[in-house]
Amino acid sequence: MLNNEAKEFVKLIAKEQEDGAFSLLSEKDKKILTLLNEAVREVKLPYARKLYFEHKELFTKNYSQKWLTEDARFMCFAWEKNV
Repeated sequence: MLNNEAKEFVKLIAKEQEDGAFSLLSEKDKKILTLLNEAVREVKLPYARKLYFEHKELFTKNYSQKWLTEDARFMCFAWEKNV
């Protein structure tokens, strides 16, 4: 009796667990990725940039990229090229 959005969410979780990327990130890493996504979405770019440079090695990992929104990935790419 799940609606379509809930079904898609369940499929996404199942796919992440199959990929193994879900278990490669610690809760702290997931929190940092979520903070960057929120900062970019809310246009708090100085804070987002600070997060990026403090945890640059986290944001360059392939499995971390899957947790970022499209906008956050774009900003990380721009900051990486602008260094």
